[in-house]
Amino acid sequence: MTDKAVSSPSARFCAQIVDAAEAPLPEPVAVAARRSLLNVLGTAVGAARSAAVEAIIAAAASGQAPGAEPGRPGVPVPGRTETLSPYQSALAAGTAAHLDDFDDTHLATVIHPGAAAMATVLALEPETGAGGARCLTAFALGCEAQLRIGNAVSPEHYDRGWHITGTCGVFGAAVAAGLLLGLDAKGLERALSLASVMMVGHREAFGSMGKPFHAGKAAANGILAARLAAEGLSGITDPLGPDGALSVLASEVKWPELLDGPWGGGWELERNAFKPYPCGIVAHPLIDAAIEASRRLAGPEEITAVSVTCNPLVPELMGRRQPGDGLQARFSSYHAVASGLLDGEAGLAQFSDERATAPDAARLRGLITLHPTPECPRDSAIIAVERGTGDTLTVEVKHARGSLERPLTGEELLAKVGRLASPVLGDGAAEALRGAVDALGDAPDLAVLRAVLTPSAPAPVPVSVPGDRVNAGESERGTDDEGFTAEIVKLVTGGEPPAAALEKAAARLETFTRVRESGEGGEAVRALRRIAPPSAPPEWEAFTGAAAACRSPEQAAVCAVAAALAAHQAVAGAQGAATATATAEDAVAIGCDAADRVLARLTSAREAGWSATTAATLIGAGAAAARLLRLPGEQARNALGLCATQAAGLAGAEGTGAGAVQAGKAAFDAVEAALLARAGFTAARLPLEGRRGLFALLDRPPSSAG
Repeated sequence: MTDKAVSSPSARFCAQIVDAAEAPLPEPVAVAARRSLLNVLGTAVGAARSAAVEAIIAAAASGQAPGAEPGRPGVPVPGRTETLSPYQSALAAGTAAHLDDFDDTHLATVIHPGAAAMATVLALEPETGAGGARCLTAFALGCEAQLRIGNAVSPEHYDRGWHITGTCGVFGAAVAAGLLLGLDAKGLERALSLASVMMVGHREAFGSMGKPFHAGKAAANGILAARLAAEGLSGITDPLGPDGALSVLASEVKWPELLDGPWGGGWELERNAFKPYPCGIVAHPLIDAAIEASRRLAGPEEITAVSVTCNPLVPELMGRRQPGDGLQARFSSYHAVASGLLDGEAGLAQFSDERATAPDAARLRGLITLHPTPECPRDSAIIAVERGTGDTLTVEVKHARGSLERPLTGEELLAKVGRLASPVLGDGAAEALRGAVDALGDAPDLAVLRAVLTPSAPAPVPVSVPGDRVNAGESERGTDDEGFTAEIVKLVTGGEPPAAALEKAAARLETFTRVRESGEGGEAVRALRRIAPPSAPPEWEAFTGAAAACRSPEQAAVCAVAAALAAHQAVAGAQGAATATATAEDAVAIGCDAADRVLARLTSAREAGWSATTAATLIGAGAAAARLLRLPGEQARNALGLCATQAAGLAGAEGTGAGAVQAGKAAFDAVEAALLARAGFTAARLPLEGRRGLFALLDRPPSSAG
């Protein structure tokens, strides 16, 4: 194989990927890829009309993101008729695929690989003209790259509080995108080096739209990384090596897991599993046991107490007792058990907002006690139901449905896809999808698959998009009107800054303008301008502006956001939204104040390998964007939450081409976050100080586990 002639981990890995892409997929891998693709297309279509997808489409319109870019055909989202740019389409499709927590799961790493890989392939196929076989190979290798990288940093990385689907997903998306764009092994190395400064995903976002956003943003960022790599840009020399991103993600990297796996068969993708229930997978054995118990009960009214023996990951990941809506319910093992006992099933209806807040479900959740024990495997559980008669009904599940030991059959998977897709695409959608996926090996393009994925009529206009909808994220709500996040929100929504602060902000803007125009960003800025849309929306103007001025000490991203959004005030008003009325100086003053406060907290981030400056500036840029758009309190909090969950810049990238990219990307992500929050997108309520928030994950030495 080619990897014998190269030495670094990144070079070896990328050479292996290219070799695998040039050969036909081994048949067991092809079967696994088709099953994974069918499943994730079903979950994407099922959530196509969700509030989260509506918010992404609305934000794209408000930001003036074009539906198609010159030389790049517009791309529809599965289950929708609208056409978006490839970036926005990937964001929407990946988010939809992961929204209901019903997608695939690699049990060893808890990665959901299909969403980012599928969204990437669908977004790029129209412009690359790739045939069906090539698309399936790119999808399979995009998934496989995520899983092998995930194995190398598991379980420590996830246990620290990172959402591994986002952090590893961007590498898989960069691989899939790079293969479709025709990158060779060296090009893939460059793509991975750029992807390493675009990682996304804090577990604090669980229970909000922020969690599925990680999968969508991984896809969109992977496309950006591959496009920049195709322009010749690179960053960290060996992104997967000892001095690269993996050593920041985990203190002990398992290099053999990354480099020594077989390619002739036995891929990690073959160990991908498919969920029978739309919630966190660690609760699935509990649901199986609860459903079985419900069949033996006269009715839920006879239940007086429920005792659950489970793996410790159950309360760790799904410990919320009383969820406030359907997204939170997906991370409540108490609700999962209650659903099985009350309804004898646990489908999308059981995880709706209505069922999550129903009185009978709340009552039963209060009767449940979890007993975590390390001796209980992840896919096992025992439920003991105490009845009013005095006796106890006990049910043990040794292996959950959908696990590797009890995988969904082909017909069960088809039935699941049918339940998801038929309400959107009509009767027979699942069979049509399976037929199109099975025929990819001989298909000249994805035209047949796209036809199946497109509904006959546009989605109905939603009655409302929940702009003020609140989701708690992983931390329980209760003290969120105090604390660090609330402090920044009050700063954003408060009165005018002092005159001295405004004067300093004006000077910073002047410095930013001078440095930006001098072009200090070099090749990174030239590469960004080559791939940017010609009629650049504000997020792109902020991206290139901050990258150009990244060596300025004057908070370039904050200034770039203020300058870009101030220039687009008329556009914001034309879109029917509240016109931005704050001045650029006002927004810079607020944003720089927020950034300085965050930076003062991140005292150990650089020691752990993270760029404290990039993280702090992203929060400051988000505050500036929220200020300029005059977002009310809850929307400002959501904008900050979306910024925080993307704050993962690397200290090692500073001073490289990737350093300019991560500085510019902070500005891009801040504008996007504010536009999404204004359109109704939600995020964690305590994204900064939460138990799995920004401070907990970045401000720690790399050897600190937990």
